[in-house]
This record gives sequence, C-alpha cells and structure tokens, in this order.
Amino acid sequence: MTIQYILSIIVAIVTHLIPDSVAEFNVQIIDVGSNDSTEIQLTRQAEGGWKVKGKELKESLIYQVDGTKVTTKSDDKTTTEDLAKYLTMGTMPFKMKHHAEGLDFFVEDPGNKQDSRELKVRWKEAKQ
Repeated sequence: MTIQYILSIIVAIVTHLIPDSVAEFNVQIIDVGSNDSTEIQLTRQAEGGWKVKGKELKESLIYQVDGTKVTTKSDDKTTTEDLAKYLTMGTMPFKMKHHAEGLDFFVEDPGNKQDSRELKVRWKEAKQ
C-alpha cells in the first residue's frame, strides 16, 4: 500500500473520531523495516476538508470525507473512492489503539511483512 492510500484510510477514520474542536492533527508514519519516519500535518479547511502538508509530499493534497467516501484533491486531479471495504471492523488491514490525544495504527502488508508501518496520529483540542 502506498503512503497516500494508507493516509486516505487513516483520514477517513480519524475525521470520524476526532473532536469537533480540533483544527489540526499530525501523523507520524514509521517504516518498521527501516525505521524511516515521515511527518504529515493536516489542517481543517473552511469547507470542511483537510489540507495535507509534509516534506515528502510532491503535491498539495486536500481530503474531503463523507461517510466512507474520501475525495482526494491534488494539484491536477480529483478522485473519490469508497473505502467501506477497509473500514468494516474485522476487515481493516491494520490494528488500531485509541488514546485521549490520538490514535496509533499498525499496518502490515500481508504479502510483504517487511512493508509494515506504524502510524501515530496526535491532536490537541482547542481550549474553550
């Protein structure tokens, strides 16, 4: 699975669980085999989407989530995919652990155990 594909699944989950007062969250993606790490920040947009920023990204991305459908807008194209098959309990291709300040995910490629990733999603609620 590519980082962008994994990220779209994670965004679909996080946006359903994140408190409404959160304006941004960070995702740290760690390649378990090499221990390489990627940091990505997502910021809530006025129209409800989430803008992605990260050094490793080649283009600007905005994710818009509607139920299980995720629309990805990049510099030159827009795609929508229904991720329901990945978001049903028991069929998710990863393990998830919930914390007060975020979520941890462990994603393992069944065809290539060396292609496993750990994702740490963290947010801070806005002070009321």
